This record gives sequence, structure tokens and C-alpha cells, in this order.
Amino acid sequence: MTHAGTVPRELEIALPWGKIAAQEWKTPESKRQILMLHGWQDNSNTFKKLVPLLPSEWHMVAIDFPGHGLSSHRMQGLPYHGPDFVIDVKAAVNHLGWKNYSIIGHSMGAGIAQSVASCFPDEVQSLVCIDMIKPISAKADTSLQTLRRGVVAHLGYDPSKDRTYGRDEAVDRYFEATAYTLTRESVAVLLERGLKEVSPGQFKYTRDRRLQFPSLFRFTTEQHLDMMKDLKCDLMIIKAIDTPQFEKPEVEEEFLHLYAKNCRRFVFAKSEGTHHLHLNTPENVSTLIEDFLHLVPEVDGDTHAKNTSGKDDHTVLVADKDKIAQAVKSFKEDSSARINGVIS
Repeated sequence: MTHAGTVPRELEIALPWGKIAAQEWKTPESKRQILMLHGWQDNSNTFKKLVPLLPSEWHMVAIDFPGHGLSSHRMQGLPYHGPDFVIDVKAAVNHLGWKNYSIIGHSMGAGIAQSVASCFPDEVQSLVCIDMIKPISAKADTSLQTLRRGVVAHLGYDPSKDRTYGRDEAVDRYFEATAYTLTRESVAVLLERGLKEVSPGQFKYTRDRRLQFPSLFRFTTEQHLDMMKDLKCDLMIIKAIDTPQFEKPEVEEEFLHLYAKNCRRFVFAKSEGTHHLHLNTPENVSTLIEDFLHLVPEVDGDTHAKNTSGKDDHTVLVADKDKIAQAVKSFKEDSSARINGVIS
């Protein structure tokens, strides 16, 4: 059974600095707890078309990050820092009372999920990252320039001057701004939570425009590498074929090696689609996600390749979108064998 037909329940998580809005999909048979984290300037509706394809045994909660969707904006004068979203996620999890859970994250949400899983390894059982290999890192030699630009942008911002649009114009602008990684249908889904009517026929985006300002703080690659050393849960990364790399190939490959070495199970799968493949074509990833989260860590000769490095609790699956349980290469002591074994 799937969540097809399950009507999400609106949740409101009250926090000292405002509210986090969320959607909850739950049936009487739902047991496994799964948190869902959206990408930059999106909202929890990014999972609206994926959830109905997933098992009804899963209790899923998708949040709107602060400044996104129906959640509160940060107070004026307080910028958005990527690491702050880790606090928001942990606060939401504490409110839900979850002690052991999995996370499905897209883009920015996947990077934040990796940080959460690294910080709290005893809580996060497994992690699915959609079209994001690692958190986006800052270049150390651009820190001052970025800081200067961010300070100027924040001090010059007047929210009362945010523009209003007719609905069709708002949809067109959103569609064009996403570099066509979204279909118009997907844009309409996101804007169900991404627009608010402020006068008859006139709308504003619900996301905080300060999200577009240069970040005043971001970790470097070296810092992210140090953080991700503690990412040891089951991990699957689904990379969209029709999307660019966000960082240099050698940087992303270094992180893939790290995951293959440290994670209990590691999958790097490629699937047809653009950056928002889980929303545009959810059928391309739903089976991958379901199979991965249903699999158990024990080594099975038919579906797993075994690590020969002496760490018996580490296994990896290498899969395409059609069959996740297809191992294409046995482990080698060097994790490069595991990375090079990916098929698309």
C-alpha cells in the first residue's frame, strides 16, 4: 500500500523565534519515521507528488524551512546562515519526539540532512540525498568579498518594497528563474505554498527575499570534509543526469570516496531528469528510495557487494534507476573501486 489518497495534515511547530510549518502523511499502519527537507527557495510541496508513491507504512513529515513556504521569516536584521537550519531541523525533530528516523532531502535540504546526520549519528538511521553530493562549500579566498556584499545587501533591504504580481506573472517569473529545471506543473505545485494574495488578484512570494543575499557565513571544503567524517549512517545519493555539477568533479569525487569508506551502506545512483526530478518525474526515484530504505544492512550475496577492507559492517550498492539491487563490482580495499562501479 502507498500513500496515494492520503491527505496531508498541516502541522505548526511553535519555536521561540517563530513557527515552522510542516505537512504530515500518516496512516494507522505508519511506523517508520521519515523527515523530508526541501531545497533552497522551495517548500515542503516539493515532495507532494513523490509521497503518494511511497509506502503507507512510512510516517512522513516535510517541513518548510524558516523563510520558505508557510514558515516564519527570520527577524529583520538576522540573516540566513546555512548551519542555522540544522538548529531548525533538530528543534522540529525534538518537537515530534522522534529518536530514530530517516531523512529524505533535496538539494540544500540534502546538504543540511548530511550535517544533521553527522552531528547526531545515533538518531539518523538512513539518509537519501536527491541531486546533492555534498553541502555547497565556500572558497576561503572570497570570504571578505562575500561578507562585504552580504552586509551591504542586508542593510539596503526594505521588505515593504517587495513587488506584487498577478498569478500568471508570478508563475512565469518563477519558471524562468529556475533555469527550466521545473515544469510549469511543478511550479504550480510549489506556488501552492509559495504565493500569498495580498490584495485582490495581486500576490507576493512567501519566501524571504533575503535568502537570495550573499551568505555571510559558509563552511569551506576542508571544514565540510572534517564534518562528513562522522557521516556513517546508510546513505543513498541520487544524481540527476540532466543537471550540472555544483562543484569541481575532483571535489565531489573526494566526498564520494569518503562516504564509500565510512558509511554503513552507500549507494550512488543516477536517474533521468533535471534538478527537480523528484517533483517533475517522481516515478523515476520512488522505487529507488523505497528499495533502499527497505533493505537491511546485512550482506546478501545477491544484492550486496562485500567490503574486503576488514570492516564487515560496510556495504555498498551500486544501482541504476531500474534495479537498485544490482551489484556491478566487488569491493576493493581502495574505495575507488566502489565509486567507479556506478552505472547509469
